[in-house]
Amino acid sequence: MLAAMHFSPTRAAGTLSLVVGLSLVAACSEPEGTSFDSLDGVGEGSNSNATAPGGGVFWSEAMLHDEILRHNPDYDRDGVFQISGGRPVGMSLANTRVLDLGFVVDLPLQALELTGTQVSDLAPLSGLPLRELWLERTEVEDLTPLRGMPLQKLHLSMTRVADLSGLEGAPLRELNLSGTNVSDLSPLEGAPIETLWLNGCPVSDLSPLAGMPMIDLTLSGTEVRDLGPLAKTRLLRLYLGELPITDLTPLLQLRLTRLVFRPEHVEQGLDDLRQLESLREIGTRLDELGNDLQPPTVFWAQLDGRLTRPEPYDTAAFLPDEGSAALTGDDEEMEADPDEDAAEPTRDPAPDAVDGAEPAADPDPATSRPSGGADPASMPEPIDPLQDDRLPVPPPTPAEPAAVGADEAPQPPLDSAEDDPEAGQ
Repeated sequence: MLAAMHFSPTRAAGTLSLVVGLSLVAACSEPEGTSFDSLDGVGEGSNSNATAPGGGVFWSEAMLHDEILRHNPDYDRDGVFQISGGRPVGMSLANTRVLDLGFVVDLPLQALELTGTQVSDLAPLSGLPLRELWLERTEVEDLTPLRGMPLQKLHLSMTRVADLSGLEGAPLRELNLSGTNVSDLSPLEGAPIETLWLNGCPVSDLSPLAGMPMIDLTLSGTEVRDLGPLAKTRLLRLYLGELPITDLTPLLQLRLTRLVFRPEHVEQGLDDLRQLESLREIGTRLDELGNDLQPPTVFWAQLDGRLTRPEPYDTAAFLPDEGSAALTGDDEEMEADPDEDAAEPTRDPAPDAVDGAEPAADPDPATSRPSGGADPASMPEPIDPLQDDRLPVPPPTPAEPAAVGADEAPQPPLDSAEDDPEAGQ
């Protein structure tokens, strides 16, 4: 599941499986078949005087709930625990009403999730053997209580953290600093970090990352402009997002497989980047709002055919289908609906209408002429060419007009070319 988080700004809060799927569980000699999600009956019925193998209290879920509640009166007993041999090694309290961490003192916890809680003081964690810790969307600011911990995974996104002091020498492999105020990465120098999220951080200097076994790096929303230090990493996937990076030449020394960037900013290295055979996916965005990753051949073809450094940058140039759809939708919205706001047609009054007079009754359809057409009774009779072989056939004498209303005068037939306005034309 963690692999699916690459280039994702935040991790879903309260995802228990992130605590469940710990490599450390195997190291704790957990009985086969026991999992973090199925703890029913584990340690139930034991008391505070029972001891776990190797000494210490033999903990049960009920006992852990009681201990948390003793320090947090508003706690709803909705935490989930990983217990191995009576020892709590994993605990998920995500989005619970936990504020005071006093209950963790002396617990052999190796994984703890506090995402979405009101926790701000990490002092009770000092000295714990934690390897994985999630503090996302908490009030935490001071990380010094974490000094000396064997932390491998630490998630601090959307916290008040601005200083990484306390993480010096930590064996971190995965670190999420998205949405924090961290600007100085020097405490991380020498760490074996493989995955690092810096989304939205005011970071500008990447030199502390040089030499790291970095695989995934997210820099969207940072102040980074120089990618030089990355040339000395093992980076495979890089997300630059909208960063106005002008020089991509440091990336030519890497074996990148995925790159997300904005090509309109690039001044150096773009042509050489086309020759990077390791690339498998290229795009301009990969976040909650969209994903346009494509094979390199498709990306470069679209870039050559549709984009010549547009100002401003037009995402539709890279996504002709989505872009066209978007434009079509706008056009459809701009078209006026013929049935909407249309004025109701009004009937013109009869020519002889007089104010105060009753309107004339509609003429009898059996005797009136169709509007704009000739009187059917005055039309000439058709000639059957099989019965009459005269050429040309003289026109028959027009029939007498049909009876009309008393207030309408009959139309006289045309007697000569002088009376026919179209005659002789």
